[in-house]
Amino acid sequence: MAKAPTSRRRSVARDQDFLVRGDESRAAKASGVSRSPESRPEHLDIKISTDDSTALEALFDEKLETSLLLKFDTFLKGLESRMDVLEDFSANKASQIDESIHNAVLAFEQIKEKVLTKTTDQKKKMEQFMHVIENNFNDFADWDTDSWDTESWTSQFSEVQKHLEQRLVEIEEAVKQGADELLHKATQAALEAAKKGLITINELPEVHRDNPYIIRGYRFYGKYSDCAKSVVTLHNETCNIWTHLGGFFVMLFLAFFHYPKTVSWEKSSLMDNMCMIVFLVAAMKCLVCSSIWHTFNSICWIEHRKKFACVDYTGITVLICASILTTEYTAFYCNPTMQTVYMTLTAFFGITGVFLSWDPKFDDPKNRHWRILFFVSFAVAGATSFIHNTLLHGVSNTLAFYLPVVPSLASYAAGVIFYSFLIPERWCPGGVFDYFGMSHNLWHIFVFGGIFYHYTATVKLLETAHSYACVA
Repeated sequence: MAKAPTSRRRSVARDQDFLVRGDESRAAKASGVSRSPESRPEHLDIKISTDDSTALEALFDEKLETSLLLKFDTFLKGLESRMDVLEDFSANKASQIDESIHNAVLAFEQIKEKVLTKTTDQKKKMEQFMHVIENNFNDFADWDTDSWDTESWTSQFSEVQKHLEQRLVEIEEAVKQGADELLHKATQAALEAAKKGLITINELPEVHRDNPYIIRGYRFYGKYSDCAKSVVTLHNETCNIWTHLGGFFVMLFLAFFHYPKTVSWEKSSLMDNMCMIVFLVAAMKCLVCSSIWHTFNSICWIEHRKKFACVDYTGITVLICASILTTEYTAFYCNPTMQTVYMTLTAFFGITGVFLSWDPKFDDPKNRHWRILFFVSFAVAGATSFIHNTLLHGVSNTLAFYLPVVPSLASYAAGVIFYSFLIPERWCPGGVFDYFGMSHNLWHIFVFGGIFYHYTATVKLLETAHSYACVA
């Protein structure tokens, strides 16, 4: 960058002279003698050479430049993370947007093309950046960027930051306004089409689309009563509703008719039975929440739809938490201290997961893989108590104790594969899988399998908990 102007060099020299005179004055006061400039000792008549002054000035410039470039780099990273709004703006054709905002978008596109992707040299990036600003924004049109020095760049950079931030906010607001208009029009068109029956994915507003391989059989209602009535009609969510609604009734039967007749029930204490009851309630809650989501995800109001998705995620979170709690309760049956520690931590993570489930970003289709990772990670967290028990009771004994849980884990794992990779509809979009046998149907079946097998495993764990955990 260009050298600092002469006026600033003189200022630096004055500051240096001021420091020297200050040292002299303090020395005189310390000795109790008042000295005039003429009587000043020769060893105090210190002068800074031209070379020293230039070196200090160069050091000052270097530090100032480094600070500026670091600030600029941080700014660019923040700017780059918000550049997606430009794509949204280009796709938005609905709203009447001010011409100045269009011009700002063009300027940001130039920044993206010429600054963010062209070079890794920070100085060149900054020079190119300021040229773009000078050429595209009237507020900075009279700048002469070619003659700027480091000090000038520093003093003006904050002004540029504030201006660009304001323009970005205006663009984001314009995009939101346009997106709202587009969504309203798409919603009205879909409601009109749905009056004639089921609609296709292309007639569905984009924010309501979850699976690009399911083409037909979509409902779209403006009334909750219509959503509820659809439980007994055929559409692409019918199997999803009934695989878990039917599963709920099976678990209800197990809770009231099967478990009370088992040996585990007869020999169990009140706390043992409470452990099983917590799991059964969590399982039934998960199945009901899932059915509610698949019944009401056809509501036209997107914010309401997101809330129903959160109901589903909450059910899954509570089920995972309760399943882990049953294994921790039985594995540390005769170690109440560790039992309390592990179960408290699991409950804490479960509660955290419930709150996380209600975060709007959690339901974003773009975050699908993060949702899967969260639930899988939560389940894997239960492996900690398994490892601990291998240290306490040996690997073979611990494996034998946990063996009844394996079918449940295998069922969940198989379901995750189908759900994650959208198998089999990705191989035959628009076919029979629109209604029967899609990945989500299979996911539901495997989830119910995981619940059922964990129920049978818990019965077995309660029966063997004392003989496993209480042996010294």
